[in-house]
Amino acid sequence: MKNSYLALLLWLPPFGFFGSHHFYLGRNLQGLLWATSFGGYLVGWLRDLFLLNVYVEIANRRQVGGDHATKEKLKSHPRPPYTVSHFFGQLLLARGWLLMGDLGLNLPALDYPLKVLAACCAVWAVRSEGRRACSLPAIIKYGFGGAAIDLLILGYSGGSVEDLSSSWNLAIWAAMYASYVTSAWREDTTSSAISGQTAAGLLSVWIVWCAVTVPGDIGAEYEGSHFKFSFSKFKENGFNADSWEQFFQQGSDEYLSSWTGRMSDSEAFRTLELSPNEPLTRNAVTKAFRKLSLAHHPDKNR
Repeated sequence: MKNSYLALLLWLPPFGFFGSHHFYLGRNLQGLLWATSFGGYLVGWLRDLFLLNVYVEIANRRQVGGDHATKEKLKSHPRPPYTVSHFFGQLLLARGWLLMGDLGLNLPALDYPLKVLAACCAVWAVRSEGRRACSLPAIIKYGFGGAAIDLLILGYSGGSVEDLSSSWNLAIWAAMYASYVTSAWREDTTSSAISGQTAAGLLSVWIVWCAVTVPGDIGAEYEGSHFKFSFSKFKENGFNADSWEQFFQQGSDEYLSSWTGRMSDSEAFRTLELSPNEPLTRNAVTKAFRKLSLAHHPDKNR
């Protein structure tokens, strides 16, 4: 039986950002999604806190012979509902995987199909987590159909293939539509959509892929008294990374300012020859200042 306290422990940062609690509860596909999107861009990770007990209960029901209560409940819903979280999850994950599906080969005939394939897999994964299922072949077929229309439009407009990578193109929308029309409830409610071994293999491929494509895309340089972050590849692909740069910039600046602030306070105590453990009053500071002023007065130090 799964333990709620252990699940909560695995949910905590940094393990929860990479879906550790989902892997523990047998939700391998959702764990893989979290691992490749930093906890669903942290929004999904925060949402999990309120659903963690539900996840644990479902996992325990699976272990004792199947989730019969869920099977009865699903009989009244012939098709899984398409929620707002699924819509934005597919949109953001597909966009993120599309951007990551760039090996930098400068071969549009290969690079773009790889990006479309990565986006289609992201759409399928979001729609297939939990008790839901949909057809990956159909999603890929619709996705590449949308990509073909994109290319036709591109031919008439005189653009380049790179322009497709910088837009919310039809390939993603077509794949999302296919995930809806082919969606159904999974008959097997005792296991995840993918096995733990498959999830581990796909995660290993993802890590290798990132090691090949990401270096140099995200940079951090220390200039003067603060770090400067840049997301070059994301900007080249049309993704507005200014907000992420500001997020990292502000966080690092606040940390460094608080750290240097503490150093300044301790330096002030040492300079004024005051003890940080004693109550600090205006009279004590004024007295210490006047004492040092007299000791270092120019008339006494010629």
